[in-house]
Amino acid sequence: MKEQLREFGFSEKEVAVYMALLGFTSAVASDVAKKAKVNRSTTYVVLESLLERGLAGAVERRGVRIYKVTSPEKLVEYLAGTAKRYEHLAANAKKLMPELKAMYRPEE
Repeated sequence: MKEQLREFGFSEKEVAVYMALLGFTSAVASDVAKKAKVNRSTTYVVLESLLERGLAGAVERRGVRIYKVTSPEKLVEYLAGTAKRYEHLAANAKKLMPELKAMYRPEE
């Protein structure tokens, strides 16, 4: 599973934090960091990345931020959205092709 997550574009630390978070119903960052064996400050950065992707959620309880992983189906939704964005980018690049080719000067 780790290798597949890496193929999805996760870094080593993102894989470790995501998989650690899967093992909790909810947890504070320090507990996730311990389970993931990742530096606590790095864990906060990774958790924010997972939040931005919709792969984790967070709530404040008594001034403490509690994290939980979202449903694994969100991973599929995130990847499908990423694929659509890249399809859009490829289509835009294709539209630019005549201009790019006109500017291109290969070595002779």
